[in-house]
Amino acid sequence: MPVRTHATFDADFPDDGEWDDDGIPLKPAGENVANAIRNGLTNRGIRCSEILQRSFYGWEFDYDVDGTSFICVVQGYEDDQWLLICEPRQNVWRKLFTRKDDDKLRQGSTTMHGALTSDSRFSNVRWYDREQFEKGGG
Repeated sequence: MPVRTHATFDADFPDDGEWDDDGIPLKPAGENVANAIRNGLTNRGIRCSEILQRSFYGWEFDYDVDGTSFICVVQGYEDDQWLLICEPRQNVWRKLFTRKDDDKLRQGSTTMHGALTSDSRFSNVRWYDREQFEKGGG
């Protein structure tokens, strides 16, 4: 069974995005959402990097679970929902020469799910594998 690395969810946070007078985004919404997710992980003893803006559309940070580093990307999605992508952080060399360990990948998603569902501001969390999500499962 493929590992579920994409999640859609609702979040009860004020809009923290910033736009110029022409409606061009200066800062994407969701920094407060990413901070809450990161805090949920650190409260569980998970080591996380600082949050950085990801291009013009979202926020990212890394987190480590049992020796595996994951990148977490948070961005706006459809109908005021949010999209969360959690995938292992690997360079090309590791991708080519390291066996994929689905148990470690599942642990990364399970840890993230626990952080989300422990905060009442998050709801309607639905996980998908990459293929499901890209085919419109989300």
